[in-house]
Amino acid sequence: MKKIMLTMLFLFTTTFSQQIINSGVVLTPGGYRTFSEFLNNAPSITDNSFKLETDSKLSLYNDSTYELTANKRGRFRPYSENLWGYCDGQKVYMAVGRSAVVAQKFRPITLLPFYSYYSEPYTVPSMVTGGRMGDPDIVKMSTYLLISKTGQKTELTKPALREILRKEDTALYQEFLADTHSAEHIIDYLTLLNKRLSEKQ
Repeated sequence: MKKIMLTMLFLFTTTFSQQIINSGVVLTPGGYRTFSEFLNNAPSITDNSFKLETDSKLSLYNDSTYELTANKRGRFRPYSENLWGYCDGQKVYMAVGRSAVVAQKFRPITLLPFYSYYSEPYTVPSMVTGGRMGDPDIVKMSTYLLISKTGQKTELTKPALREILRKEDTALYQEFLADTHSAEHIIDYLTLLNKRLSEKQ
């Protein structure tokens, strides 16, 4: 795949002198076996026969969920090895699960310098929401926070963001507490926090 220039803020480890690169970051296409490979922009699997395909077979996932396939004897089949994530040269996709009967799925990550995020689908039985037996399950989305430097992830809820703001930015924390609609602007506050932390560097 063709490498392109990614114009964004992104924090790398000591491999990149622990500096925030404002532009000119070239993402290397390939599969990341570990979070460390992702941080170092060094996927260990760089076979050009890979491609991402939208998963349209399972009702659990929506159009932003992908399967990684590999060319085997002229046919693209689901890739069997468990990965941390995958990069197509433009975006990074995080693996979101695998079971004995379901291949690993990949969701795009919104990369930010300190706190990135991505969403993951889950299902709620229709009967729980007042449906009838036999009705299709309801697909909902949960947003997860990914600490860009450590790889630690947690569900991005209002209490989780409030605690991060309390530790990272007192002024923004107070603004968040005073905002009666803060639950509707969690991503906005997270993005602003990344911007303010970057300006302190």
